[in-house]
Amino acid sequence: MSSAEHEPNALISEASPYLRQHSLDLVRWLPWGEEALRRAREEDKPIFLSIGYSSCHWCHVMQEESFNNPEIAAILNRHFIPVLVDREERPELDELYMAAVQLMTGQGGWPLTVLLTPELEPFFGGTYFPPEPRQGLPSLKQVLLAVLEVWRNKRAQLKESAKELLAGIRQLYSTSPAELEQGPEVVRSALDELVMLFDEKNGGFGEAPKFPMPGHLLFLLRIHGLTKEPIALRMAHKTLLSMARGGIHDQLAGGFHRYSTDRAWLLPHFEKMLADNALLARAYLEGYQLTSDEALRDVAERTLGWALREMRVEGAFASALDADSEGEEGKYYLWSSSEVERELGQELARVARSAFGITTSGNVGNGLNVLYLATAPEQLAQQLGMSVEQAYVAMEEARERLLSARERRPRPFRDDKVVAAYNGLMISALAYAYQVLGKERYREAAEQAARYVLSKLWKGGQLHRCYAAGRATGFGVLEDYAFLTRGLIDLYEATLEETWLDSAIELHQSAVQLFHDEQGGGFFYAQRRANLPLPGLKSAYDGALPSGNSYALGNALYLAELLGDQAQREVARRTARAFWGQVRARPSSFTFLLCSLLLELYPAQQVVLAAGSHDEARELLREVHRAYLPNRVLAATWLKGSPVAKSPLVRDKMPIQGRPTAYVCSNYACREPSLEPEHLRRMLAEAAGARGHP
Repeated sequence: MSSAEHEPNALISEASPYLRQHSLDLVRWLPWGEEALRRAREEDKPIFLSIGYSSCHWCHVMQEESFNNPEIAAILNRHFIPVLVDREERPELDELYMAAVQLMTGQGGWPLTVLLTPELEPFFGGTYFPPEPRQGLPSLKQVLLAVLEVWRNKRAQLKESAKELLAGIRQLYSTSPAELEQGPEVVRSALDELVMLFDEKNGGFGEAPKFPMPGHLLFLLRIHGLTKEPIALRMAHKTLLSMARGGIHDQLAGGFHRYSTDRAWLLPHFEKMLADNALLARAYLEGYQLTSDEALRDVAERTLGWALREMRVEGAFASALDADSEGEEGKYYLWSSSEVERELGQELARVARSAFGITTSGNVGNGLNVLYLATAPEQLAQQLGMSVEQAYVAMEEARERLLSARERRPRPFRDDKVVAAYNGLMISALAYAYQVLGKERYREAAEQAARYVLSKLWKGGQLHRCYAAGRATGFGVLEDYAFLTRGLIDLYEATLEETWLDSAIELHQSAVQLFHDEQGGGFFYAQRRANLPLPGLKSAYDGALPSGNSYALGNALYLAELLGDQAQREVARRTARAFWGQVRARPSSFTFLLCSLLLELYPAQQVVLAAGSHDEARELLREVHRAYLPNRVLAATWLKGSPVAKSPLVRDKMPIQGRPTAYVCSNYACREPSLEPEHLRRMLAEAAGARGHP
C-alpha cells in the first residue's frame, strides 16, 4: 500500500506545513504532546523522535526512502512511539536534542534522529539513516532492531547512559560568571581570530561548507565604524562582494541560499531562509553606508525585493523556500546552455553565457549551470565589443527574461509559517533599509509586518512562536521575544512613533520576566513550563543566526541608554558576565553578542531631536538616518506619552529659536546644537570619526 492509499496519521490536523507533509507517511506519526508522551509511558516503549523542517533536502530523502518503507514503518509503528517535530515550531526541542546527538556522535544536522526513554531522556542519536546500509551508514532498520535489543535486555545500562548524557548536556550549557574585564582586548581577540579564519582568495571564513556568517560581517563593519580599523572593513567588503558574485546569491531573483558547498561560493545548498536573508540585507546596507559601494546597495535591495515579492504572507513573511523542486535539489535554479539560448536567442544568450558563467558541460556537471557573476559589465563590454552601458542593459534584459522563464517552472515549496523571531529580523532589515535609502515601501512593509505579528502572536502578555493554518501555535522562546523587540526598536528609530517603542518595551519586559535568570544572570532558552528533562538551558553561542541572549543583551543596553533605566543596564551586564568566560575563550563564536556589547564597551552616540512633531524634524531625521553610527541611540522630545519623555537623554533639550533642533551627544555631553541639515551632517560625521580602541 502506498502512502497515498491509506488514512492520514495524526499530523493531518497540525498547523505546521512540515508536519502536514508527513501526514500520509506509512509511519503513524504523532506530534510532540501529551498523547505521545502518555502512550510512551503506558506502553513502555521508546520514543523515536525525528526533527526536521520543510526546506530540508535530506529530510525529504529520509521521508521517501525510510518513512515510507513498509518494513521500516511496521517496526516503528509496532515497537516505538514515532514523534515528528518541526524544528522551526519547537526550537527548544531541537536545541536540547541536537546537543545530545552532538555529544554522542561529534556532529549534528537534519533530519535529527533521537531515541528517547518515556522520561524523554536521549540514549541514541544520529541524523540521516538510509533504508539500506550505505557509505558507512547503517540502515534505519538495523538501528531500530539494535535499539530494541538493548531496550529489552540492557535497559538499566541504557537508562544510566541516558542520565550521564543529560549530565554532559547540563555541563555543556553551564556558565561561570566572570567580570567584564578587558572588553576592548576581547574585541581585538575576536578580530584577530577572524583574520586567522579569513579566506583571502574567496572571502568568508573557514573551509567548505561555508556559511555567510552575518554576525562576523556586522561585527567587522561596526568595529570599523567605531575604531576605523582598516582590516575589519577590508575583510567584510571582500566577503560581501564575493558572496554577491557567487552562486550562493540568486542572480535572477535576489536573496541568498543557505550556504555554499565549496570555498568559492559557487555551488549552494539551495534552500532560502527568511532569517538568513534579513541578516544579510542588514549587512549589505551597513556595508553600503561605510563604503558607498553601489554594488552593495544593489544586493541589499535585490534581497529585500525577493522577500517582498516571494515571501509575503498577508503582510508578514513566510519562513523558508525548499531546496527541492520536482524531487531534485536545486532543479528550479539550474540551467543548461541550450535552454538559455532557447529562452534568450543567440545574441542575448552570448551575453548571458559570459556574464553568468554558463558552459556547455555545466559548471556543476551534467550540462547544468548555477548562475554566478562571472564577468562584470566593464569586462563584458570589452569581450563583446559594446559600451559598458550597453553591457549593463543587456545583462539586465537577460536576467529579467531568464527570471520570467524560471517562474514558469514548478516552484520549490514555500513554508508559510509566520515565525515571530524570523519576522522580527526582517522587520529590522526593512526598517533599517528605510533609514538608509529613504524608500517608503520599506517602512510600509516593516510596519505592516509588525502589526500582523503583534495582532496574531502577542496574546495576553505571551508571545506565540508561529502563526500557520489560521492559528497561533507554541510558546515563544527567547529568540522570538528578543528578535522581535529589536525589530520594533529599529522601526521606532525609523519612524520615531512611540507605539513601536511601547511595544518593544513591553516585549522586552516580558522576556525579562519569563526568561531572565535572577541567580546566575543571562536568559534561559525557553520558558520553564516546557516539558523537557533539562528546562533551564542557557546559551549565547552565535552561529549563522544570533543567540537570543545576544539580542536580549543588546535590547537591554539600548533601553538603558534611551530611558536612563539602570535596572536594564544591570540585566545586560549580568547577562554579559554570565557568558564572559566563554566569550574570552573563543570570542569569534560570539560576534552577535559582541555587536550588542559594543554599546557598553564604546561610547554611545546619543541623538535627540527637539521639535513639536515628526513632520517638523523630518529633514534633520533624514540626516541622522543616513549617518553610520553603530552605537546610536535616538530620541525625540515630542514623544510626550512615552517613557522617553522622562529620560535624562531628553531633559532640557529644547528647540532653539522655535526651530527643530538636533543634539548630538556622547555620555550626555553634547556638541553644538544643529538647526540646519548641513550642520547636523558635519556634527554626525565628527561623531562617526571619533576613534575608539580596536
